[in-house]
Amino acid sequence: MNVDDILKEIPDEIKNELKSRFECYKNMRKLFAVFGIIWALSIIIFSICSIANGMNSSLPILFVGPFVLMLIPALLRESSKKKFEKLYGEKVVPIILNCSFDDFQYDKNSGINMQTVLKTQMFLPTEVDVFESEDYISGSINGISFQQSDVRIKNIVGSGKNRSVIPMFTGRWMIFDFNKNFVTDVILCSDTSKGHGGSGMEKLNFESNEFNNIFDVYTKDGLTAYYIFTPHFMEKTMKLQAVYKGNLLMCFQNNSVHVCIDNNSNAFSIPTMDKFDLQTMIETSIEDIKMITDIIDELKLSEKIFVT
Repeated sequence: MNVDDILKEIPDEIKNELKSRFECYKNMRKLFAVFGIIWALSIIIFSICSIANGMNSSLPILFVGPFVLMLIPALLRESSKKKFEKLYGEKVVPIILNCSFDDFQYDKNSGINMQTVLKTQMFLPTEVDVFESEDYISGSINGISFQQSDVRIKNIVGSGKNRSVIPMFTGRWMIFDFNKNFVTDVILCSDTSKGHGGSGMEKLNFESNEFNNIFDVYTKDGLTAYYIFTPHFMEKTMKLQAVYKGNLLMCFQNNSVHVCIDNNSNAFSIPTMDKFDLQTMIETSIEDIKMITDIIDELKLSEKIFVT
């Protein structure tokens, strides 16, 4: 996948419109920064004046005006950013995907559904109060079919002043074909993640203490889990955990494997830039796509090593 070839595939009018929307977003960022400075100075001035005149009780009221003014550039900044990202997602990402996979479907506004996620049992229905899924991709590479989405799961606990929102998962949720049909589910969760085993599953220990210290593995059938987690497979799993610097979760179910990277990031997000740089944007997207191909390669999903 060559960046120059991808750039050639993008029409000039799209490049120009992307640049125009980026400049608009950049201007809104500057405006927001200016208002932020004004707000900070206002707080300092109002604080000094109020304390000097013994009007401490009026401080919250004096802060309201500058704070409200801050909302205007903040809303304009977010609006311009979304328009920029929307155009990139709709016009550029499909071109990059077309250069990466044998066939694909891409829908920025849809994703893997909640029922599919809950079926893995890595999260209970009572833990999923907010479920968001977008940037859906399905396709195949080297004969392996896959699908992936950005997924966000949140759990809401308490109410009123005691209400809090707990992030349960934020990252990439990928599902790959697996070359064995498993009669029982096997779940792997990084021990720092909020994922867990399903009902009736037992936690297993392996000969590798290093692996045991990083992951928890759950299943109803230990033989199935030991069949999957050979020393080689455990080594590759630990490597994925280290490379993507997040919590790794996996579920082997039927003839597929869910590979989930909880690293608080999304696919095809726009990198922070001071000036418009379409090449850098494309390179970042290629790295996002590379996660899919790396997992296929590292776990040797295209090899029939698990066929009995």
